[in-house]
Amino acid sequence: MFGIARETIRLGNIAITSVTQKLLGIHKLGLENCRGFKVKSFLKLRCSYCYFIRVNGRMHVECKASPRHKAREPFNTKLLWMKRNAVKPTVESKKADFKYEITGDHFLLPLRNVNPQITCPICNGYFVDATTVIECVHTFCRSCLLKHFEEGDNTCPACHIEIHQCYPSQYVIFDRTMQDIVYKLVPGMWEEEQKRRKEFEKMKAIESGQAVGDEVNDENTEGEKKPCCEENDDPSTKHKRNQDMVTVCLKPGGGLSALPRNILRISEYVTVSTLKRYVALVFHNDAKRYSEFDFFCNNELMGRDFTLKFIILTRWRNRQKEMLQLTFKPHVDY
Repeated sequence: MFGIARETIRLGNIAITSVTQKLLGIHKLGLENCRGFKVKSFLKLRCSYCYFIRVNGRMHVECKASPRHKAREPFNTKLLWMKRNAVKPTVESKKADFKYEITGDHFLLPLRNVNPQITCPICNGYFVDATTVIECVHTFCRSCLLKHFEEGDNTCPACHIEIHQCYPSQYVIFDRTMQDIVYKLVPGMWEEEQKRRKEFEKMKAIESGQAVGDEVNDENTEGEKKPCCEENDDPSTKHKRNQDMVTVCLKPGGGLSALPRNILRISEYVTVSTLKRYVALVFHNDAKRYSEFDFFCNNELMGRDFTLKFIILTRWRNRQKEMLQLTFKPHVDY
């Protein structure tokens, strides 16, 4: 039994003693003057005739005056077995207890510690096209959530709150941030997912009777400009949230003041012309004055049709781990 011994009681030539945080023991003492013994435990001395005694490793309370005051400590078999066998932590137990480690600028965290936050509750796999319910902010795989809605259930699979009576799929959004986190934490998942999608597209093309050579024509015409919305299309469905996002930092130059929000998280297909309109809207409250600004990357003038993806691959290729930095200055006619 673990406890704190404050006093000592003597029974003839036998006294009970204890040391803090160690098992209470019985020792023979030749002392004439012994003080009373108390211990912090559920075992209590109910009268002046009660005393503590240990029998076979278990603490007892004995009393000569009343048998009702007798009590004993429950037997802890696990503690006794660990003490007899001197159990030591193994390598596996040390790995299981490992939480995180900071090495220089790197933060090491076992993937199993974050698995509950990046796995889908429906399929128990990592998020693919992570989709979040607007009402309760629970995240699932897009395909898993749509199958759940097709079965006639309009509630959230996690908390069972009703999303919408008729159109629950319109009250969920694609969670790009969560999907980026999954791709960065799980090694090789992005490459495997891209391979699976290409194989699925090939199988779908074969089933529909499309020629294999049509894929080459699609690649050649990929750079052609197409309107994002047709006349009969719903603009709300053309948000392009499935596109990859990049972070860009806009720095002022040429005597211009800094933007109130100079760090943007936007699609990689945003052009320099769009950034010019954003700067003109902030400074002049008029997006039509976008021609008054120029953007530079590494002191090189960027064309208005350059996309952020093109700039990263051509002008920022040796520094892709860093945040893309663009400098805007007043336009100068050369």
